[in-house]
Amino acid sequence: MEFNFRESFQAYSNVELLNIIGEADKYQPEAVEAARHVLGGREVHDSDYEQADSFKAALQKPATTEEESLSDFLESVMVETTDPKVIKQVNIFYITMTLLYVWQVLSLIQPLDAFLQCDDCTPFSTDFLKMIFPAVYIPVAMILLIQRKRRGWFLLTGLFIVNTIVYLIELYSFAYYWKMLSRAEYAVMAGVTVIMLVKIGLVLFLYRPAIAAYFNVRERARRNTLIISIAIGIVLSTFMALWLFVARHV
Repeated sequence: MEFNFRESFQAYSNVELLNIIGEADKYQPEAVEAARHVLGGREVHDSDYEQADSFKAALQKPATTEEESLSDFLESVMVETTDPKVIKQVNIFYITMTLLYVWQVLSLIQPLDAFLQCDDCTPFSTDFLKMIFPAVYIPVAMILLIQRKRRGWFLLTGLFIVNTIVYLIELYSFAYYWKMLSRAEYAVMAGVTVIMLVKIGLVLFLYRPAIAAYFNVRERARRNTLIISIAIGIVLSTFMALWLFVARHV
């Protein structure tokens, strides 16, 4: 299968694309042409050219024991070349996730209070684990994500995809029993819909090439995460659908 340079280069920063164009003899002609095309659709600043020149000069400058090593210098250059727009969007995402998590924790107050007053309930019950799991899982994933660890992206994106599939099955079950629902269940259905749409929006954001690249996630990893998460979601949704069917008819 032919490699799509243009799609892959969408995740590259302006400086990285300038480096490819500036060292055209080291790359395939198709790659150089794709870099020119992608860069032509962006706004390139003088600072981008300056950083590209610094990067090129670093490659030509021999490292010495008294100077900063070349690898350290290149790493610092690459960190600084991250598109400021991407950083701003990621920061907004962090704020959104914080608000979403606070809301989720607050929504656990009433169920936890009911659980504590229940004499027959145990911490090992399915309902309790289902309730507590996101409250523990999401902070772990977010800590890894803030550290720009790939595992954080995988954990959070996978969770949201699985959640979306489970919500779809839940909404389908609501629709199936539409005439039998009470007003309270209508409210639950509306809440599930809103949460599902939020999760879909977050998944679409994390799957953007520039955002995924910020967390060192490439196209193949995105595709594999989608396939695995959908498979897990289908399995969980199947069990949930069977459980709902049995609960209503047995």
